[in-house]
Amino acid sequence: MLVSYLATRVIVLPFTNVDTLVKDSSYRMSTNPGSLIVDKFRYATDPVWKEAWVDRMEPSIGSYEGDLASLLQFLMAESEMSLYTDFRKVR
Repeated sequence: MLVSYLATRVIVLPFTNVDTLVKDSSYRMSTNPGSLIVDKFRYATDPVWKEAWVDRMEPSIGSYEGDLASLLQFLMAESEMSLYTDFRKVR
């Protein structure tokens, strides 16, 4: 039992949702430019999502090309960058 406990890796994520990302971390956000997700944040009525757009997502939205490969390269180069996307598109 002890061996299996010691062999198990537990990864603690720095945030689990948009609220904790904005309130408890310094991570910036990215997504595909021109996607529905951009509009979801840009026109959000929730103040936390609006803050996420203004402070975390909008400043870096033009820092990469619109394709997924460029976005993933950008994410690998930035240490405190998060990706908000439809998980089915990145499988």
